[in-house]
Amino acid sequence: MSSHEKDFPFLTKEEREFPRMVQVALVHNYCNARCYRCPIGLSNSNVQKFNYDREKMVNEMLPLDFFKLIADNMKGHPRTILRLHGRGEPLLNPGIFDMVSYAKMECEIPVVTMFTNGILLDENASSNLLVSHLDVFDISVDAHNAEIYFKNRGTNNWNRVLDNVKRLVDLREKIHQESRIIVSAVLDEEFESEKEHFKTFWEKLGADAAILRPYHNYAGRLPLSGQHGENSYTPCPQFLTGSRLIQTVKSTCVSMTGMMSMSLAG
Repeated sequence: MSSHEKDFPFLTKEEREFPRMVQVALVHNYCNARCYRCPIGLSNSNVQKFNYDREKMVNEMLPLDFFKLIADNMKGHPRTILRLHGRGEPLLNPGIFDMVSYAKMECEIPVVTMFTNGILLDENASSNLLVSHLDVFDISVDAHNAEIYFKNRGTNNWNRVLDNVKRLVDLREKIHQESRIIVSAVLDEEFESEKEHFKTFWEKLGADAAILRPYHNYAGRLPLSGQHGENSYTPCPQFLTGSRLIQTVKSTCVSMTGMMSMSLAG
């Protein structure tokens, strides 16, 4: 048995050969929200305006050419899901439409998903992603009204996100696209009493599913939820699924398994 098999005995034979999910971070450390359950959001907590240095931000984004190398390597692995997200907001990457189109049209990756806060999911973005055959819009909202949204997300973008999701649902019907629309929230003790209202609200608006993700503290980077002891660490469950994370800069993502992300920049 290889050292890899000993370290990760939960992986199947197929997953040892190639992961069942490849997660690609399109942006590092830039986001237009201030979510208190996210280390990137907390780093934005004192930012008054999101006027980023665009020239500097380019260096923190995954280049299209490198993305194509990743997608090319996924050819011939029909069981593997490509998940686009970021240590920040992936829609800030101007190459995202070309990336989705290349992954779907050129590489024929069966399932491509995108995790987003929905703030930049305007008509142009929605139309481009639908036409490019993005399979899943995974929209993290953490709310079903403006008050809870501001509390959890730290900005006044509730109406904007609400309109964006409604428009996305309508555009999907007009284009006759089969993309799935998921709206999500992080479930901690504070959100427990809101979870059923959250699910009912978004499913009535046309989301295919309103899902709840368990709270984790990024291996100690966030405050612990009340059900954990002071010295506990709650890992991100993604690393228990045989996935691989590819990021744009030198950094690592720590999990209880000891798995570490791949770094693109030298």
